[in-house]
Amino acid sequence: MAYTSADLDRIDKAISSGRLSVTIDGHSVTYRNLAELERIRAIVERALAGPQAAPRQIRITASSGLRGGGGLR
Repeated sequence: MAYTSADLDRIDKAISSGRLSVTIDGHSVTYRNLAELERIRAIVERALAGPQAAPRQIRITASSGLRGGGGLR
């Protein structure tokens, strides 16, 4: 489901007014408590933020110092 900023606004208004019912995408939902409504708000906010950039990768290499098979005889 694609959320909109209007959905987030509706959730914010419900939280600020103390209501537990919100209509999102034509569906009216009544949440059990404020904590549940705040969890839904966080989900919608993350969805609106979009995909996060991949973390930067750093590759570290090391050598044993022995090159060309020059081991002990």
